[in-house]
Amino acid sequence: MEVNNFMLQHEISKELLASFAEDLKKRFPYSTEQNRNLIKRGLLLYRQGSVYNVSYDEQFIQGKVQDVVPVTVSINVNKPDEGSCSCPADDFCRHQMALFFYVYASVSRVGSLLDEWKTAIEEPVSKVLQQSFVKAKDLQNPYEDMSLTSWYAFFSREYDQFIEQSNDQDRYLISLIYQRLFQSFNVKSPKQSELKKLFTIHAGIFCIDKIQELVSTLQLKQYQFDSYVTPFVHNLIDQVVDDIFYLKQVSLPFSYDSLLEESMDKIRTILLRDSWFQFERVSVYRGLWSSIFFQKKWIEKERTRLLENQEAIGHTIALAHLSFLLKHDEEAIQYVNSLEPPYLVYSFWWINVLSNAKDWKRAKVWIEYSAGNIQHYLSSMDSYQGRRHLTRVFLRDIYEYCHNHDQHLYFQVMKNLLPFSYVEFNTYLLESKDYRTWADLQMALGYDISECERQTIKDIEEHDRGALLPLYHEAVLKALDQKNRASYKQAVKYLRKLRTIYRRLNQLEKWDIYIDTLATTYKRLRAFQEELTKAKLISD
Repeated sequence: MEVNNFMLQHEISKELLASFAEDLKKRFPYSTEQNRNLIKRGLLLYRQGSVYNVSYDEQFIQGKVQDVVPVTVSINVNKPDEGSCSCPADDFCRHQMALFFYVYASVSRVGSLLDEWKTAIEEPVSKVLQQSFVKAKDLQNPYEDMSLTSWYAFFSREYDQFIEQSNDQDRYLISLIYQRLFQSFNVKSPKQSELKKLFTIHAGIFCIDKIQELVSTLQLKQYQFDSYVTPFVHNLIDQVVDDIFYLKQVSLPFSYDSLLEESMDKIRTILLRDSWFQFERVSVYRGLWSSIFFQKKWIEKERTRLLENQEAIGHTIALAHLSFLLKHDEEAIQYVNSLEPPYLVYSFWWINVLSNAKDWKRAKVWIEYSAGNIQHYLSSMDSYQGRRHLTRVFLRDIYEYCHNHDQHLYFQVMKNLLPFSYVEFNTYLLESKDYRTWADLQMALGYDISECERQTIKDIEEHDRGALLPLYHEAVLKALDQKNRASYKQAVKYLRKLRTIYRRLNQLEKWDIYIDTLATTYKRLRAFQEELTKAKLISD
């Protein structure tokens, strides 16, 4: 159980949290899939250590949660409805749930709470669901269970009715597609578990398609797009991917084959279209073909259909993925290579798959290809933040292979990707005790020794204090360049440290030459000369 240090300083009663927990159990019964997803995602954020900066002021518990972007969260332990979150959610969200789990863990076991939640008898339905959904028992066969055509006709009827009741220029319309329309599809899905998952996958894909149609009509500014569209598309994608992974773990009956084959054209058309959220949609396509459609005869059939139209970029990426599934890696790389540099990022997914499978022979091909092209990709990006993020992801994905099979490649990649790889390179050099290269790295990026952690400096002094000499020399010159009394005093502090290092290295002759040369070079700086004399670094 995570230790909540702030709780040691700010008392909050177990009874108050238990009462809040009871309220949550009533508001979000575990019996509905929407609530289960809310609970699971909040729990995942909590367990990933994404909650931080938590404080309590006798009524409100506040904190930060690191999700796709960091959000500011609060919950009112006395009035559960008065909490807030900076994310776009209208109701109690996964970030608030994560903050609650974080706090609850200080007084009791979260696992026990979840067990109680799952076994709760009450199954109330939230007001939004009562207004928006028709109970499944009241439906009169709105679609045929085993007909994709019937499913999509049903989706379209529900969507048309939803639009009639909505303002098509409402910036919150996208959120309502996820929160109401998609969730209503979940409620009205088939009862059989595998068929239910396949149905909700298509419902999610249908909603993503409709969102793409709406985005071009809403005329949103970028910050509005990021706030009112992106989070809900990501939520849809997450739900669809969760369902895909569920189906990957089970064997679908042969009776589903015709339904699956019927799905291929629809999935190809929607997911591979060159439009908004291409990376996310292609990720869903790759997930489907890596699991549900993973039969050689179907892959060959899909390749034939894709080759009929290679103008769409999505089709080229899909062809690369199918070649990957057939273990034709060089062919897959040729497809990726035919695209612009930004599409290199799609290769990271394949590296991940092969690394998880410990298929190092194939992983080597993809890693070496990506390592040779990633600099070109980075140069095509505009923002430092984007370049830094891509570098971090790539180094994370290749680490296991390089650690076990080619550490020199990892070293070279980090070196080539500077300054965006500074964090990883810095850590790597310290862990490897390569202090000389570490010192070179700090100077190359313009870092002063005063900016380095004290413990790091102490560790280097213990193992290889000579590695610090260039850093102190550099620091002295920077201080002298400022040309004021305070900076001269700082330079003298560094010089005293240098003298100590030279003495312990038995190199006082080098020190004497260095300090004499320095004093002579800067003899016109009278204040500096006075500080040198006062510190007895030179004689009068």
